[in-house]
Amino acid sequence: MVDAKGLLNEIGKELQPVTEQLLCHPYVQGLEEGKIGRENLCLFAGEQYNIIASDFKSAAFLVSRFGSAPSRDFFLGILQGERVAWDALLKFALALGLTETQLREHEPLPALMPTPATWHGLRSMPLMPRLLLPTWSIFQRGVRTVAG
Repeated sequence: MVDAKGLLNEIGKELQPVTEQLLCHPYVQGLEEGKIGRENLCLFAGEQYNIIASDFKSAAFLVSRFGSAPSRDFFLGILQGERVAWDALLKFALALGLTETQLREHEPLPALMPTPATWHGLRSMPLMPRLLLPTWSIFQRGVRTVAG
């Protein structure tokens, strides 16, 4: 039987070419080089505000629904992760000169929202957050470079 850590390491190695492709994406490169303008970063912050707010509510619901189940710690971990994301986003927005009121008033762009079929596909992959974490960390590093 393969242990979870070993499996994640194996999957990470298999996905290394994908990680490299993401690192070479023009947007990520532009972030690292400081070429992504404030307007685009503000748009990103507004979109993320809506996404993280929704995810935060979903995670809280899972905790309330499964709070006494053996999976409680798993769902609490998701909720805590959303809180960390929320706090980081507010810090990022502040660095851009945005208030939480401005983020709240941001109207999400339909073209940036996944379709229900896409969303279902992503949600059915429980390892997705762990597999994307290294890429998200790289993206955050680029954003911090731009935001200061």
